[in-house]
Amino acid sequence: MTETIVDFTGCFEDLETALADPKGIRIPFEHRGDAIQYRLKLHKARRKDRHENRELDFDHPLHGRSIYDRLVMRINVVKGRTYLYIEQNSRGEPQALSEVEDERRSEADDSDSRATRGEAQSEALTALVEAAPAIPRRRL
Repeated sequence: MTETIVDFTGCFEDLETALADPKGIRIPFEHRGDAIQYRLKLHKARRKDRHENRELDFDHPLHGRSIYDRLVMRINVVKGRTYLYIEQNSRGEPQALSEVEDERRSEADDSDSRATRGEAQSEALTALVEAAPAIPRRRL
């Protein structure tokens, strides 16, 4: 049985709604299995959209791609209820490492000071344990 783009109309409506909202949407499900099945159907709809977009000119930005590629689908349980989240991908633009190396070094300096604080806390804890009276161990 061949599936057409029309078979995914509900999926495309949900994907469009998720694109229209800055954060995305969530859909409640009674059972996790249903959420997994629907997520698979959404992925298949997106794949179908990519396939349909192969018909576009090769120079077109969406040739072989889908407008829905920037959406991420996750299943989460919130307060005992299963939700399928369809969210905007939060990936930023790539940056050349030569532009961010100084930032990384400053974070490394911060982590060095955190390591020093951690060592000091560890030493203080060791001193407390050594100063505490020995606790007799019970035999089983």
